[in-house]
Amino acid sequence: AVVYNVHGGFGTVDGIANTTANQVIYHWVNYGDDLLATVVPNAGYHLVNMTVNDTYTIQANQWQFNDIIATQYVDVSFAKDHIAITTTEFGNGTVSAGESFDYDPAHTYTFTATPTVGNHIVSILRNNQPLTITTPEAAYTETLTNITMDYNYVVRFESNFYDITATAGTHG
Repeated sequence: AVVYNVHGGFGTVDGIANTTANQVIYHWVNYGDDLLATVVPNAGYHLVNMTVNDTYTIQANQWQFNDIIATQYVDVSFAKDHIAITTTEFGNGTVSAGESFDYDPAHTYTFTATPTVGNHIVSILRNNQPLTITTPEAAYTETLTNITMDYNYVVRFESNFYDITATAGTHG
């Protein structure tokens, strides 16, 4: 057998999901079998380390067992990802403050970009991808849920310009 002691977070070991943050999982094998032990963290978590029979594997997520003739022990440590949301604005307007936090599937973040009077939103990039702005003179808002990665918002505001056409009558 291969005995996994999983702690600190959530993921899968050899395709078997751990359901609590600290759990022992048994993978039964036949005498003399080979096994590629694979550890995969769930979204929002990362592998801190894996030791095999008390040998550190330098954050490797796989270990090859050959000709298993005795119980093998694998210690797996997961941890929550630390997530950062950053915001930057150029021009006359305001954007929500960024924040950072440890992964939590219930955490939400609401981003708002609001042009000041006489200005409009030219562009919003989220992780270098342009967002569709339907009403540039109004505030843009979106809410992120189950956040599993970093986000970066960059907003560009510009002043509104209006064309004025002046005409003179026949007497000047």
